[in-house]
Amino acid sequence: MSKSIFRKLYNSTVVWYHGTTSIQVTSLKNGINVYHSKRNCDFGIGFYVTSKYNQAVKWARRKTKDELPFNSNVKPVVLSYQFQTSADIETKIFEIDKEYFQFVYQNRLELDAKTGMNNHKFSSVFGPVLDGQVTRLKVTLIDYFKGINSLEKTAGILLGKYQDDTQLCICDQKIADRLILVKEEFI
Repeated sequence: MSKSIFRKLYNSTVVWYHGTTSIQVTSLKNGINVYHSKRNCDFGIGFYVTSKYNQAVKWARRKTKDELPFNSNVKPVVLSYQFQTSADIETKIFEIDKEYFQFVYQNRLELDAKTGMNNHKFSSVFGPVLDGQVTRLKVTLIDYFKGINSLEKTAGILLGKYQDDTQLCICDQKIADRLILVKEEFI
């Protein structure tokens, strides 16, 4: 697998996108709270954005579909952000390799969600997105760690429909406070 694809993508990204719902927009405009996060995500607890607009649209539509049974007025929204300054942000950037798979395994399957604490000390983490099915993830990664599946086969299984997707998890509140909302778009 090619090295540095995700590093180049991270370094060239100027605008970051967050897919959400109209219900959440006011709260996000009032300030991002990195601890108000779903647990057991690929990169742990944090505020997730992507370098890809179309991916944020998919996230917004999925979140809206989940909220529709509770609120028929909910709409999908993409928020676009830029960093005030990003020069001194230390970001762990993952490529598709064993280190990445081990990191995701720890965050998805070994994170103690009750503590509200990450298993790592990174301020932010960037890399690919894995399929959300926990059972498939666990079985496939265990087979990879045992040497049953190759890196390429494991990536093919777990990246699935997310082959071209990216994610930046902002884990440090000080970093999240540097995000500036530049655009709000109802989809």
